This record gives sequence, C-alpha cells and structure tokens, in this order.
Amino acid sequence: MTNAKFAGPAAVVVCLLASCLAAPPVHAKTSLLKQSGNWEAFDGTTTDGRPVCGMSATVGDRYLGLKLFKGLTYLVMQLGTKEWKINKGEKIGMRMQFDARPMWSMTGSGMHFSDGDAGLEVHINVSQADKLMTELRGAKSLHIEYLSGNIANWQLELAGTNVVGQAFDGCRAKLN
Repeated sequence: MTNAKFAGPAAVVVCLLASCLAAPPVHAKTSLLKQSGNWEAFDGTTTDGRPVCGMSATVGDRYLGLKLFKGLTYLVMQLGTKEWKINKGEKIGMRMQFDARPMWSMTGSGMHFSDGDAGLEVHINVSQADKLMTELRGAKSLHIEYLSGNIANWQLELAGTNVVGQAFDGCRAKLN
C-alpha cells in the first residue's frame, strides 16, 4: 500500500482546488430581456438568490436604474456617476420631470456601487410604480434637478424606454 503525501507547490494547488470546489463563488445571475437604445431590461437573481427585475441605462458615465426585488413594497431607483462625491446615507433632495409633466419630488440616499462609484438610491412605493412607468415610457426626455449638494442636474433622452419598459412591466407582474 502506498502512502501519498503532497508537499510544496503541489500542496498549495491541491488546497486551492479543494477550497474552490467546496465553496463556489456566489454571483448574481441576470438575463437580458430587451434592449433598445441605451436602455435594457433584465431579470434574474441577486447574489443571495432573491429574484429581481430591472431596467437601466448608462449614458456616458451616468447610470440610472430601476429595480424590483421580490418581497419589497417599493421600486429601487439608483442613479450614479464617477463624478459624484456623496457619503453613504447622505440625503439629497431631487426633482424629476418627464417632458412637461408634473414634477416628482423625492429624496435620494447616498450609497456606493460595487465598483466604488457614488450614487443615490430612491425608494418609490409600488402604488406609484404604474404612474412612474407610464410617464417614463411615454416621455422623450427626463430632467433631474438635484436640490442639495454640489451635483449638476441631468437631462436624459428616453428613446427605447417604451419597449424596454414593457419588458420590465411584464417581469414585475410575474415577480409579484
């Protein structure tokens, strides 16, 4: 009978392989539902396995996303850019307007994305989600005015949001 022992570099390789097999990394898994213009809709699961639906756009270095996580009673809107210097939890007043429609007033909370970029997160009650989506899907542009902090206002073109918004709405309906 042979008694095999691992030593040196071989032992390190065996240990690394064993640890990779024993604890595989956990990743969010999302699939593209629809893409149009700068916008895309997606569905999938978060790193902790929670189902999620979303739609987002990145224009230049500006990101705007809407997400619905299963079990929450609000949509999560996230906005961000590399330019911002916002502290986690910092409150920033905002006004958002689709074309010439009435303004939406809200407060964003400072956060940081996984790449370290600063952002704002706004919770929108699901009772307002249909109104928000109707305005988003029917508008040509979105103007966002930041009321505090040293943040420049945004103007975003919304070409593609109708078809992408339909995919997001369909996903939201299945999620609830």
